[in-house]
Amino acid sequence: MSRAIRPLVYVVLTILLALIHHLYNWYVSMALYQVSGGIRTTNGGWTEYGGAPYAWTIPLDLPFAWLINTQSSPPLLASLALAVIVPMAVAYSIVAIAINWFDGLPLAKMKLQIAIAVLGLAWIPVPEKWAFVYGWTVRY
Repeated sequence: MSRAIRPLVYVVLTILLALIHHLYNWYVSMALYQVSGGIRTTNGGWTEYGGAPYAWTIPLDLPFAWLINTQSSPPLLASLALAVIVPMAVAYSIVAIAINWFDGLPLAKMKLQIAIAVLGLAWIPVPEKWAFVYGWTVRY
């Protein structure tokens, strides 16, 4: 890839993948929260949120979820920054892995990018209040 076009490719692909990651995070977390019992439909057709023994979250979302869900008045700027930083970091890591691999760099040289990508795409069970999904279903 030409050195002149590389920064543009990084920026465009990172923004596109960050948006995709945000949607991925939202849809998968809602589906997993429903499976764990956090989203239920009542006999009257209403939807109830909360009360699950656990919920699923992406490890990189834990600081954001903690700020939003455990503080009586969360620091808005910090929580919004984390909501933007996590998808951007994951997207940038994936783009860096793809471009560097395409250019012939061995995967062993990209340990940090691989770790960020894995921690940004993997799901782990956590107490319900620690999950990203709890903030936009139960809390608010």
